[in-house]
Amino acid sequence: DVLRLREQVSRIEDLEEEADLLLNTSLGTLFATVSDATIILEWHSLLEKLEEVTDSCHHVASIAVSIARKES
Repeated sequence: DVLRLREQVSRIEDLEEEADLLLNTSLGTLFATVSDATIILEWHSLLEKLEEVTDSCHHVASIAVSIARKES
């Protein structure tokens, strides 16, 4: 049902925001504690990919709500 889906999307939005905060904290820690440019680039790339994943989850959830609204 649409109401339950919206609740789940709300939870996904919360998790996505939490992931954004973790990304920023992680990047700050990375740049403050690591001096090897290769390691920084590797970790930065990995963290950015994780950010893309969380953003994609949020996007899919939003599409699901939109479809559910149209179907109800």
